[in-house]
Amino acid sequence: MKRKIISILFALVLVLLLSGTPVYASDSRHFVYGYVTIDGEPAPVGTVISGKGDGVTYPSLENPITLTVAGSYGYSGTKALHVKGAEGSIIHLYVNGIETGVTCLFGSNWGYTKADDLNISSFIPGDVNGDRVLNATDIIEIELIVAGAAGHPETPGADANEDEVVNAIDITKTELLVAT
Repeated sequence: MKRKIISILFALVLVLLLSGTPVYASDSRHFVYGYVTIDGEPAPVGTVISGKGDGVTYPSLENPITLTVAGSYGYSGTKALHVKGAEGSIIHLYVNGIETGVTCLFGSNWGYTKADDLNISSFIPGDVNGDRVLNATDIIEIELIVAGAAGHPETPGADANEDEVVNAIDITKTELLVAT
């Protein structure tokens, strides 16, 4: 009897292995690692990396993570991003809450993915006050900067056309950006 049970279990395992259909846990982990920059420089210690998407559990243990080494995660003893979710889910990667446009497939590469480099800009052209929203407030701020009003210093976002000069063209460019 005992020998028959062992034979049946062995046969089941053999069928599963030879069927070609992978067997996954319904809620498993995927490990993502890579490099991250902000404005072309290695992201500083304290930068937050996260993975989100349909079928992805967020937040979860080690998602998000905080960089402990400038510019990388999951290398040389640093934490990888451990994303929990369902097989086949698309993981969207974020840096400091900003979507990077980089995605990876949950469950590919045996659960490990070297993500494309995550690159973000700390400002949006035309976003003078840095709130990541283009609106009438930004237009007014650029007008005040161009007019030389006291208490309105130039910010990276004020150069809406990115020609390294803040002038009336940036006002027009921001107006167009707000209108779209």
